[in-house]
Amino acid sequence: MDNNNYRISITPNASAEQVYNSITREIPEWWTEDFEGASGYIDEVFTVRFGSTYKTFKIEDAIPNERIVWLCLDALIDTPELENKTEWIGTRIVWDILAGENTELKVTHIGLTPDVECYKLCQQGWKDFVSGSLFGLLNNGKGVPYKR
Repeated sequence: MDNNNYRISITPNASAEQVYNSITREIPEWWTEDFEGASGYIDEVFTVRFGSTYKTFKIEDAIPNERIVWLCLDALIDTPELENKTEWIGTRIVWDILAGENTELKVTHIGLTPDVECYKLCQQGWKDFVSGSLFGLLNNGKGVPYKR
């Protein structure tokens, strides 16, 4: 795994099971309300939308309470400052859940590196949605997803 891949981690006040369920079954509660498809089991496909921006993922791996891997099948980052609006296609998001006294969630976006045009924009997005919204959902039951 390339050391330049984007990484973020949080340590919420939640069990490994709660973290896993939030990532696989509660995407509209922390990422975007505009969600379609299924995201709980291997080979399921789902799409998230942020206005005209969208991303479609396939679940490649799902080990309950331990790990989830999403493969980006299709994407459009519809923002004027980007020339390449499809950079997420073929990237993977790996969610590693480390159970213990304090559950830790480590997120690695394989393919999102500093040399990718959308890196700065996407880095901020992951920070907002993982460190902010998902962390809030896990700690106090209230995420801040993108609103339709």
